[in-house]
Amino acid sequence: MVGINDLNKIDSSDISKVDKNPDLKTNMFELGFEIIDLKKIKNNGYNLVGNHYREAIKKEKFTLVKLSKICHIYNGSTPSRKEQKYWYNGDIPWFTLEDLENGENV
Repeated sequence: MVGINDLNKIDSSDISKVDKNPDLKTNMFELGFEIIDLKKIKNNGYNLVGNHYREAIKKEKFTLVKLSKICHIYNGSTPSRKEQKYWYNGDIPWFTLEDLENGENV
């Protein structure tokens, strides 16, 4: 398994690529892609975010399961709140991304 710590470190030759007077809105984005060899990352199967969290989960002894094994997932548009039958005494426990941001349990 390859994680973010396996990537090559930035060396002094990379620092010389930095514009001394950068237009931050355009230059930072481009610089990131110059320093990181995205083809190398893709060809070697790096998963920069997923592997980091997978290792953290292993250390905490959590079981990694697919969401489809523990709940039903539906997509589509949210029904109008004017339609009470969807929101009260229904069998679908609705939640939004805002619920997750507020630290609520889903």
